[in-house]
Amino acid sequence: MSDAGDYTVVAGSSISKGHLGVEGRDIKISEPANREITVVEKHRATFEFEVNEDDVEGRWLKNGVEIQFSDEKRFNYVSIRKMHRLTISETYRSDVGEFTFIAGKNKSTMNLLVK
Repeated sequence: MSDAGDYTVVAGSSISKGHLGVEGRDIKISEPANREITVVEKHRATFEFEVNEDDVEGRWLKNGVEIQFSDEKRFNYVSIRKMHRLTISETYRSDVGEFTFIAGKNKSTMNLLVK
């Protein structure tokens, strides 16, 4: 989707302009058996979603904000073929919230509770 935008082509004295729109793929995301995960503080939490195609690029949000895995060392994202897994190695009460997985133009959400 990063290729979307306005483009201009110049050939000699001729100029042509156009706009390229890019839509996300219609990736199907499996529904989780349970939409809520409850863990004891300082224990591991794992979210898993399966998609209908191999090697799909996914994104994770926490409370509507994209997770920056380079900044969040306790958070680990792994995708193996169709499986996409987010693991929080050690949970804290501040981790409580809504976690959303986005693939293509679809998304699925789960909630994390920490006791």
